[in-house]
Amino acid sequence: LMSSDLGTLFMDYNYEVRDKKTKAVTEKKKGVAFVRDTYDKAPTPGNTDHSDIEIFNYQVPLNTKVKLTFVGYQNKTELYVDGELVDTIKKQMVCPLEILGGDKYTQSFLGIMHEAAVYDYADPTK
Repeated sequence: LMSSDLGTLFMDYNYEVRDKKTKAVTEKKKGVAFVRDTYDKAPTPGNTDHSDIEIFNYQVPLNTKVKLTFVGYQNKTELYVDGELVDTIKKQMVCPLEILGGDKYTQSFLGIMHEAAVYDYADPTK
């Protein structure tokens, strides 16, 4: 949905957790995600050994209008859907605001954005 050189906010991200020694898939995750490449740029976020991938336990429904609110605090980020808290990640994430949508990545946003806003205060009810 939104990206910069070192990070992307995905609405529908698929990620396989692999064992470091065997490389076998140990878990599959899917949902709204912040993906940051912490040290170097990559062709797509998450394609380096230094990726920080945080996936909220929420999948945006198809053909349904929802209001997503991300609230960043020191040491945590919360996701609200239609004003209700659905998940918290125990890391402070920074919203990448350089690129909105487009075809830079294969998992780019396809849909209609009715409204977008960035605030300097935390109030998920607004």
